[in-house]
Amino acid sequence: MVYDLGGSAGRLTLRVIGRGRGDGPPTEWRIEASMSTSPDAVVVAEEGATRAEALRALGRSWNDKRLANNLPSFDWESVARAMAAVGPSEGRGRAGMNDNTLEQIRVAKNGVADAENDLAWLLAEIEAAPRAEKTILSEALRKALQKLVDARERLGKLETMLLASDD
Repeated sequence: MVYDLGGSAGRLTLRVIGRGRGDGPPTEWRIEASMSTSPDAVVVAEEGATRAEALRALGRSWNDKRLANNLPSFDWESVARAMAAVGPSEGRGRAGMNDNTLEQIRVAKNGVADAENDLAWLLAEIEAAPRAEKTILSEALRKALQKLVDARERLGKLETMLLASDD
């Protein structure tokens, strides 16, 4: 999971990676921090048995490297609170979930988008047809199209939640 936190010192980007146990919750955490996503940006990374331990180690390491790398100072307790406010708590993760879940969501989203495009085209064709040829079909198509749009949005939100729980 990636956190982009903004403050008076600038933007801090944190990449949180959980490792271990396959389908179970992570047994080790790695957090990488940088001030930008450019390839030449200074990246400080640390690991820990929990996200909190990894973040504490990262804060110490960042402070140790701050002067030598011209890095701004951060209140790492505030960083931890901001991460907790926008992400799931430690340990929830994707316990018990199939590794293919996110890929299945992406495939479903693509299928929904294709169906949505087909229905939108068909609805436009029906609306352009002479009035005598229009029946209840256009309203049924409009409702079906709205259901697909709503389903795509729900899939997107679900994907975002799963990616957020990936840390």
